[in-house]
Amino acid sequence: GDQDTPRVRATTAEEQIRSTVQMLRELPPGLWLQVTHPGLDVPEMQAMRPAWDPDGDSIAKARAADTATLTSAEVAAAIHENNLELVGYRDLRDRMREAGEL
Repeated sequence: GDQDTPRVRATTAEEQIRSTVQMLRELPPGLWLQVTHPGLDVPEMQAMRPAWDPDGDSIAKARAADTATLTSAEVAAAIHENNLELVGYRDLRDRMREAGEL
């Protein structure tokens, strides 16, 4: 059956990296989809707000934290150390078809 991917909630890029490394170490065997929204902390991104909170904080810092996490040496090492395989959407689709989930 379906399981939810563990969520990473963090307030800083460093905390997000630590949480992501921990989550990668604890993943049970299977096929997992991690969704992120990488971006940069630049004026264009700073002007954007979440649709559910248009008067809230900019999304820039959260998007920059995603970028820092995806490009960090710590996350790359956790992927390697835990023998995790990164796949693209085509691979994901094919594996889901093989499992009868599509």
